[in-house]
Amino acid sequence: MATIREVAKRAGVSVATVSNAITENRSVNAETRARVLRAAKELNYKPNLMASSMVTKKTNIIGIFFYNFAEKNFLPYSEFLKGVTLTCQRRGQRVLVYTDVTEEQFHEGFILGNEPIDAGIIFFPQEDEFRANDLKYASLPFVFVGKCRGFSFVDCENKKLTYRLTKKLIDAGNRKICFFNSDPNWMLTKDRRAGFYAALDEARIERKQCAEYNENYENCEIFLADAFERGFRAFVVESPRMVRAIYERCLRDGLRIGKDVSVVFLGYDPQFDLMTPSLTCAKLSYEELGQSAVELIERVKKINVPQEVYLEASVIEGNSIARMR
Repeated sequence: MATIREVAKRAGVSVATVSNAITENRSVNAETRARVLRAAKELNYKPNLMASSMVTKKTNIIGIFFYNFAEKNFLPYSEFLKGVTLTCQRRGQRVLVYTDVTEEQFHEGFILGNEPIDAGIIFFPQEDEFRANDLKYASLPFVFVGKCRGFSFVDCENKKLTYRLTKKLIDAGNRKICFFNSDPNWMLTKDRRAGFYAALDEARIERKQCAEYNENYENCEIFLADAFERGFRAFVVESPRMVRAIYERCLRDGLRIGKDVSVVFLGYDPQFDLMTPSLTCAKLSYEELGQSAVELIERVKKINVPQEVYLEASVIEGNSIARMR
């Protein structure tokens, strides 16, 4: 097996440069890094991560923090993890996943340094984010997936997306629109709300003739029944569960989606690909989100100033919007 010295000789650089090019612990210009990686591949060089960790005092481990790794979040979480792990593998890094970490556990393990990570990615911060207070004093770089004021984050343009899909309902003649939003403690919930009402205000639709519910698994059916009883037939929806509930209710009540009822979905779920009529929805690459989060960590290491990265979701046009006369 080739040694790091042989790679350095083949690439015409120092041993330190080879180490930095492979681990990305320090900046190496693109041309030199490409030459090092090419030499390493030609010689079939495999870096010893454990030995490297002993020298650099770094573990090359990134911690990923989730809330309630539940079945309802499995698809976006798994795609996000794919983006993180593939990017980390290319960089010679590893990943540890944490879920439902308490405030005390977070402080003891990650602020005081009792857990073996060099950086962290926190998935979906709340508005009153308890970890953000601790992170002001952390020696490790952390980034958020989802907006968090005063910290580096990568996020979908949730306000813009909700505005676009709400406007599609309005442009089709819908004036009485119901918005099934998510947990009010999430920052993305507030961004979605801002986008929803921006579309209403632009169209001069009185807010009082529309409605917003913060739905979850427990109140989904109750809120949907209340919305139908109040005469709502146009819906902006954030969860797959509510999409299914609307389609099932319309089938039961003899209502036709795309004719009598309008539905737009702020996300994407492959189970809806064969749904009839087809659903107008939005698709964000969670894999790209994971890749961007890892890359953002590297930027934060070099620039100690909060960085904001936004990804735009694509809108998939379906036949779920009724044209109102």
